[in-house]
Amino acid sequence: MRLAIVLAVLCCCKPLYAQQSTRVTGQLMEKANKLSISNAKISLENTLKEFSTDSDGKFEFDLPGRETETLHVSALDFIPKRFSLHLDGNPIDLGVIYLERDIAHEQTDNLISLTDDDFTEDFVFT
Repeated sequence: MRLAIVLAVLCCCKPLYAQQSTRVTGQLMEKANKLSISNAKISLENTLKEFSTDSDGKFEFDLPGRETETLHVSALDFIPKRFSLHLDGNPIDLGVIYLERDIAHEQTDNLISLTDDDFTEDFVFT
């Protein structure tokens, strides 16, 4: 009976050790005016895990395992960034991550197209 209990304890210790997690923290800010970016999406490539920033642009989450993961950071109207993280159980502080606005997206949003019909409606010839 004692042998069974000792074996059960030894078998449980290894899976608990193997499932250590790494805490990842950081903050997203706009590069031009140093404002925080809220509701940005932070995801792991090739997985369905997704996290988001709070109203101050800060994020904090735990990632299980001991491997290398690629972190994808994106926000609406900003150029996304990628980071390679080595998960070893030690906390990772990415600090402040600055994202730049996507100017190409702004240029297409502000495009106004006019046709000849638009001009002829404004002028009345008498």
